[in-house]
Amino acid sequence: MTSSPRDVRIASCVQPFGPALDGYRYHFVHLPGAAAREEIAALRGWLSAAMTGERPRTQR
Repeated sequence: MTSSPRDVRIASCVQPFGPALDGYRYHFVHLPGAAAREEIAALRGWLSAAMTGERPRTQR
């Protein structure tokens, strides 16, 4: 699904899924087996740290 500037301007965009829930929830989605890859683990760690306000751990 894509939105054009016109869609946004005339407010024709709608919420595609059920009611909004309080709070935040994120899911890090990747291909099966990709979690073991160093770059995927680093990205996941960085995202997690950014969301919690912690400093990311470096692997080097």
